Amino acid sequence: MSLGEPSESLGPYVFTLAPSEAEAAAARLGTRAALRGALFARHVAPFLVFAFVVLIAFTLAHFGFISARAGKMTLLLAAIAFVAQRIISHWLVLRAHAIGRRAVLIRFQGEGELAASIDEDGLALAAGGRLARMSYADCAEVEDVGALIYVWPRTGQPILLPKRVLREGEAALVVDRLRERVRRAKAARTSGTS
Repeated sequence: MSLGEPSESLGPYVFTLAPSEAEAAAARLGTRAALRGALFARHVAPFLVFAFVVLIAFTLAHFGFISARAGKMTLLLAAIAFVAQRIISHWLVLRAHAIGRRAVLIRFQGEGELAASIDEDGLALAAGGRLARMSYADCAEVEDVGALIYVWPRTGQPILLPKRVLREGEAALVVDRLRERVRRAKAARTSGTS
């Protein structure tokens, strides 16, 4: 099949996820679920607060508004609070990752044979009598990671495609085509709202 024609459909690619592929996909989904929406609140904001407290304490101590001892004590307490927050935050992320990963892994292992297809309107994944359909306008990004190609929606679960079901050299072409179609759909959506 020639991948040069933009109107051409690809697939269906029929496959069963190998245990290592299901494990890798579950780990990636678990990590993304654990970090979803909380990256700023859990990681950036506490650092900014810590840096602000250090700056204020240093400035006040340097210009003599508070004693050097009080400034050092403030810095010590800020550092302890910052490290404690980091430890708790990492523990919560790892815990959410493990729970999400376990649930996704159970789902992947229970689906059995999957069939992915790519056409001009979007992607489809048939699994266990269900059909998940995603238009290019609903795609957030296309990732080529390890042995799997992930097509991430703006919300929900991704569509997976193992590279092993593609012919030699076809994976890069499929990823490029998907990224181009997602880019075009985003540009159309942006120009349609402007």
